[in-house]
Amino acid sequence: KPFDAYIDYYARLQVDEFASLADIKASFKRMSLLLHPDKQVGKSATEAAAAAEGYFAMCQAYELLSDAATRRAYDLARDKRNATVEAGLTDIGKCERPPPTCVDVEVTLEEMFRGCR
Repeated sequence: KPFDAYIDYYARLQVDEFASLADIKASFKRMSLLLHPDKQVGKSATEAAAAAEGYFAMCQAYELLSDAATRRAYDLARDKRNATVEAGLTDIGKCERPPPTCVDVEVTLEEMFRGCR
């Protein structure tokens, strides 16, 4: 199952990264009662849309974290990303190069061959 290591799926379910599968299921059920689109009757369109968006994000997180293999892969990718950030490194694709610095220097052929002081 595809996932994004930059998204905190644990926060979406309001559990910590050491939560058991039972904790994840309990949080999913609790949050479903609050965010499910059928429970948004009588709320404004803005509130209902926000709840639907939250429900979709929560379902995506539950699908990922309830599968042991996918959760393990996500945890490894997340740990690798965190280690990269803590080391002060960034992803190569997100790194910006500074503009090139060009300087014209006039030297003779002899200075190039022997060096200058």
